[in-house]
Parts: sequence; C-alpha cells; structure tokens
Amino acid sequence: MSSEFPTRPTLESVTSPALPSSDTGHARFPSGVILANRYRIVALVGQGGMGEVYRADDLKLGQVVALKFLPRGVATDPSRLARLFAEARLAREVTHPNVCRVHDVGEVDGQHFLTMEYVDGEDLASLLRRIGHLPRDKGLEIARQICAGLAAAHERGVLHRDLKPSNVMIDGRGRARLTDFGLAITTGEPSGGPIAGTPAYMAPEQRAGQPVTVRSDIYALGLVLFELFTGRPAFRGQADRARPLVDAPAPSSFVSDLHGSIDRTVLGCLETEPALRPPSALAVAASLPGGDPLAALVAAGETPPPEMVAAAGEKTRVSSRFGFAALALVLVGMPLAVRAMGPLFLLDAVPLEKPPEVLADRASELAVRLGAPARPAWRAYGFRYADGVKTADAAETPGRSPIVFWYRQAASPLDPINPLGTVSLLDPPPTEPGMVTVIVDTRGRLVSLRSVATPAPSGPKPSWDEVLAAAGLDPARLRPVPPSRLPPVAADERRAWEGTHGDPPVPVHVEGAALAGVPAWVEVGNGALDAPAARPGVFGSVFALAYFVALASGLVLARRNIRLGRGDRRGAGRLAVTVFVLRLAAWVLQATHTTFLPREQDLFIYALARALYGAALVWLLYVAIEPTVRRHWPGVLISWSRVLRGRLRDPLVGRDLLAGSAAAITMVLLVLIGRRGGEWLGGPLRPLFTADLDFLLGARPLLGWVLLSFSIALMGTLFVAVAFVGFRLLLRRTWGAVVASIVLLAAMWAPRTGWSRPEDLAVALAACGVVILVLLRFGFLATVVTAFLVSGGRPLIPLTMDVGAWYGQATLVWFVLTYGIAIFGFVTLQQGRAYPPAPHED
Repeated sequence: MSSEFPTRPTLESVTSPALPSSDTGHARFPSGVILANRYRIVALVGQGGMGEVYRADDLKLGQVVALKFLPRGVATDPSRLARLFAEARLAREVTHPNVCRVHDVGEVDGQHFLTMEYVDGEDLASLLRRIGHLPRDKGLEIARQICAGLAAAHERGVLHRDLKPSNVMIDGRGRARLTDFGLAITTGEPSGGPIAGTPAYMAPEQRAGQPVTVRSDIYALGLVLFELFTGRPAFRGQADRARPLVDAPAPSSFVSDLHGSIDRTVLGCLETEPALRPPSALAVAASLPGGDPLAALVAAGETPPPEMVAAAGEKTRVSSRFGFAALALVLVGMPLAVRAMGPLFLLDAVPLEKPPEVLADRASELAVRLGAPARPAWRAYGFRYADGVKTADAAETPGRSPIVFWYRQAASPLDPINPLGTVSLLDPPPTEPGMVTVIVDTRGRLVSLRSVATPAPSGPKPSWDEVLAAAGLDPARLRPVPPSRLPPVAADERRAWEGTHGDPPVPVHVEGAALAGVPAWVEVGNGALDAPAARPGVFGSVFALAYFVALASGLVLARRNIRLGRGDRRGAGRLAVTVFVLRLAAWVLQATHTTFLPREQDLFIYALARALYGAALVWLLYVAIEPTVRRHWPGVLISWSRVLRGRLRDPLVGRDLLAGSAAAITMVLLVLIGRRGGEWLGGPLRPLFTADLDFLLGARPLLGWVLLSFSIALMGTLFVAVAFVGFRLLLRRTWGAVVASIVLLAAMWAPRTGWSRPEDLAVALAACGVVILVLLRFGFLATVVTAFLVSGGRPLIPLTMDVGAWYGQATLVWFVLTYGIAIFGFVTLQQGRAYPPAPHED
C-alpha cells in the first residue's frame, strides 16, 4: 500500500518549470546536466514517495520530455524496478489524447528512469485546492475527458488501480490527462498480494484485498468526479483503510446548480456492490448531461466501441414538428402517390376480373377437351407478361393481352431445372409425354396451347371452330391461309387463319397443328410461349461491376479489421442470423415444393446454401465497414446498434423508422414526377411499370416477398455503405464520396426502372440523393426502412386503389407495412419526448 502522501505534486504532476530555489536544492541532478548523452536536465518538477520527475530537453528529437526516477533508497530494489518496467509496458499499451504518453525506459549510472510526455500544466488536486470546484460546463468537459482516457486504458486491458485527482493532469490547453500507471495491472493479471493504491480512492473490494476489476476503477472515477464538481472529497475524514462503507452524499447537496443526472452518475459509480456500478467509463460519460461524448471521442481521432455508440444520444431531443411533418407526409402522400401512379401500372390497365383459381379451372377444361386427364397428377399455374407488350392498348384483343395466365399439368412430377425449385411456363421444358400447357388471357380466352403426345379424348374430337371460339374469335371473320410457323410438337396436320376481331376491327393471325385429328398446338397472336431473349444491358453491366468491386473491397477491409481485432462481431452475427432466417423462410413460402423426397431434399440444401451465402455476405460487409463508419460517422449506427440489442421502443429508433418511411414516400413521389411529368405537360404517357405478378397467386408468395425484400434491403444498404466508405477512402473527401455514390446508384437504378430519356437522369439522381442523405443524416436503420418500402428502388408490388378487388391484398400489405412502420415510429418518438427536460439542462 502506498503509505506516503507527498506534500509536493505527485510524480507525474508536471507543473510549471518555475520552482522555488529550495526545491532545486533537493534535486538529484542539477540543471544543465546531460544524461545518457541525450537528455539535458532543466529542473526538478515533482518529488514524492514514488520518486522524482525532471523536466528535460531531448537533444536527439528536439522536444521537451519528463524523466521519472525511482527514489534514491529503492533505485536498485528488484521489485520496484519490476514495477517501473511494468508501468512502462502497460502505459505504452494506451495511446490516447487523454492519457500521458510513456516513451521508453532508460538507464544512467545504474539508475533506471522512464521518459514520458511532458505536460505543462497542473494536476487536478492542486487545481481544486486553489479554486475549489470547477464550473459545471468545464467540469463536464473534464469529466468526459477523464472517462475517455480511462476507457482507452480499459479497452487495452489495463486497470489503473490508483486513479485520483493528483494523477489527473490539466494541461495548458485545459485538457485532462491520466498519469501514473505505476500500480496498473492487466485485466487477466492476478491482483492478490499486498494492497496497492491510495486508501481514500480505493473501491470497497480493493480495500478488502479482493480481485480488482474495471468497476473498481469506476468507483475511483466516481470519487474523482465528486471532487471535480464539489471541490471536496466524498468521504472527508474517512480516508483510512478502516473507513466504514457508508453511502456517499449527493454532489448537489454541496453545489446547488448541479444537474440531477450528475448526482445519478456519481452515486451510481459509488455503489458498494460492483455489479451495481456502470459497466464502463464510456457508459459513465454517456450518462453525463449535455454535450456529446461520442463526438468528442471522434474529434479526438478515437473509435468509440459499439456499446458507447448504442448508449450515445440518450438525451436527443427531436422537434415535434419533424415528427408531425414526417407522419403527415406518409399518411397523405402515400394514397395520393398510389392514386396518381395507378395509370403507370399495366395491372391497373388490364381487366383482372377472374382470380387465378377460376382461370386455372378454365384452362383445365380446355386441356380436358383436348384429351388430358380430368384429374391431373401434377399441375402448376401463374401470371406473366406477354413478350414484347409494353402498353395496354391491345388489352381487349384476343392473343395480344399484355398479361396472360399460364397453366401446366402432367402425369409425372413437374421437376424444374432451376435450383429454387419453382415451376414456370418453360421450366421444366414442356417436352415430356403427357405434358399440357395452356395459356389464356385475363378473360379466360385461349392464347396458346401445347400438348405433348396426349391420348385422344374419349368423346368426339374437338373441331377447329371450337378451338377458335375458345379464343374468343368468330370463325366467320377468319379465312384459311398457308401456315408460316413450324409446330414445336409432333403433328400430322397444320392449319392457319387470318382475319379481324372486334369493332373497330383488329387484325388477327392464328396458327395451329393437330395429331390424329386432335389439336396439339395453337397460337393466337403474339406467341406468348416464346422465351424472351436475354438482353444484357447497361444495368446488368454496371450492377455486376459494382457488385464485384464492393465484394472485393469488403473482403480486403474485413480481413484487415479481423486481423486488427476491430468490428462489432456480435452485431454482425445477429445481422447474419436475421438474414439467414429471412431468406430460408422466404424460400419455404415461395418455392414449389414436392412430395418426392430426394428432390425436396436437393431443393432444401440449395436454399440452405443460398441462405448461408447471404448471411456470410452480410457478416463480411458489416465487419468490413462498421469500424470505419463507427470511427468517422458513429451517429449512423446509434439507432441500428440499439435495434441489434433489442431496444425497439427507443425514441431514436422511432425517429429513424419515421424518417425512413417518409424518405420512401419521397422517392415514390420523385418516381411519379419522372414518369408522369411529361404527360401532365401534354406529352405522351411513358411505358408502364411491370409489377411482380407472383403476388396475384395468394398470401403465401406475398409474405415470402415481404421477408425476402427485407433481407435484400439489408444487403442493399450494406452495399451502399460499402460504396460510400470506399469512395471516401479513395477520394479523401466526404462531399466527393457523396457525389460519387449518388452517381453510381443512379447508374444502377435508372436502367432498372426502364428510364431511357436523358431528362430521367435528374429524377434518378434526386431519388438516389435521398438515399445517401438518409444514410448520413439519420443512419443505417432509416436507410434499411427506405430500401425495404420502395423494394430496392422501384415498386415491385401491384398498386391499385381498388383494395376491394381480389388482387387488392398486395396494396393493402404495402399500406399496412408503410403506415405501421411510420405510426410505430411516431408513437415511440413521442413517448421518448414525453419526459420534460430536467432542471438546468441545456
């Protein structure tokens, strides 16, 4: 135990070089002496039971340093030398602006010394004796700096064990520095043996000889903060080892203008039970009123740990005007946007009177009339867009409907080739005997038929006039012409017709073929069975390039962060598990499952691999960018960190949910302006949106889309963040990274939405600018919400104001999701604002 209490400043209390002449008479080395051919002594600046400290000039580096020597009587004591070396080793582990730096260990004439940073200032104990307590604002500033320095030591696994005001220096710029790590140990090092420390500042467990932990330093920190704000010790007259364990008085009982949260912070540090104290010095800093410890740490060039990021912003006040304005934008803007965007969707322009079950029965009737079994062993169906149709002008013309319904049945299992196990119009290929494929338009009129070697019907064979009538055509208005297409199935008879339909008349062309007198192939109009040709365009090239560049950058950054021990791996793990569960659940809802166990097992293994790949990719990208974002823009991660820790009802989480919802509606309005602006000014109607038609098949694929879309939004936001961080590191300018990110996103997004005119670029840039603005202003969580609600940059779900239609559930789901997120965010935000500001809060 330290038994000497120096009457002078402590060893690292490096004060002004102007000392009384009597002090210099006790100096071991007079001024001007050069030690180790490098250090020229200027003056003795500190002396006590732990040794002597000199101010010296480093002649090699041309800077002022401090030299610390052991006392004369113990200069050769092996245990004291070991402690000196340990102090150098541990102190060098901690590099922080609020910690006095130790450079090296030297030796002269058998006397070892430390070389350390010279701090031209005054120790906190001396300052408090001279002026009393610090003003509240200055005290808060110094308190946060002490917390930051102590947190840096704890982060490196170093326990100070002797934190007290005399071991805190206030330099000439008014900045706090922690000093004297002579009694420090590592967190894994046993703290048994003689009790070490200053009794008046020991935690109860430390005085009792029990193991010392981070919370032991937190207790000492509380005592230092008590003196900082009051100018007096918390336990005056009880500084010996036998001091009873009594509750400390509240600091505000001595200084009336202290903020109430200062009492809670200090008294929380001084809890007798270690488990009741704050878990870290950063948590102490975060609980202090006013200010921004997170910003202070970033300004100091330090990376705040994830726990501090999650704890930051607890006192954030959000204007009520923001909450009401954002909620109003969502509640009013969404129905207006949907109503105005209705004409932009092919789905609203095409009559969808019959649900898929009715159309499937109609197609099945046609197949049975052509010889297929009445009760097929396997069948599948769905909607699709007819190839080459971009408008609804021909919606009433047989064979030219922009949206068609396909139906397939077979005597054996429909085993698709694609690894997702999803049956489509051409997968599996319609080549197996017994396969029948029927396509009808949305009114149930025949568009195409293909039958592979089906047996002849038991009843009378259908005539060609019956086939033409099933297509909604009048045989009297058609005339036979020579066939011009080869049938894709076996046939011994070919037929073709041309004529008109409707009033005014529209040209119609029909091709057909039969086998043994039974129609085996029919095509009316545009031939909807043809597979669309693959057209790799600008979007595919830009997206592929951006994907691989982001992936390569993520690999490099993640490898570097893992090697350096950086990154919130706990948060990355939770994010990866979330993506894994979402993608696997989406597959369960969306895939075409089979009772053929080997095939279902193969499908599950592939789905599992895809889910694992998505989870691994998210983990990799998060580890790659999270430390950089946390260091330079920690505010981006505050609400996201709280969500990862289950704090869903946090007011800051509510703010960002609301902001993300409002940003999504803003992007939808921008899309609306881009698509209909020319029409409103008298120009032509732009090509229509082609919404995802799988949502017309019921709630199961729709719910699968919701789950998959959220995982895609997570991954997409990470890619945006990777791009921004990459541009920031490359260009070294934040504004340059913002511009480059917006241009890249616009180049990827505009082609995907079908925008081809040069003027569309302005709207694309504006919409992508919203994404980057939300990311930097509100953070990761708000950006994920924005990406989720706009489905990755364009509305993918059918939109209609007729929510009573059989296909209106998709619109209802989008309304419920958007309104639900926005209202939950608003209510959570208002609950967080319900508590009035405490007295004296700035």
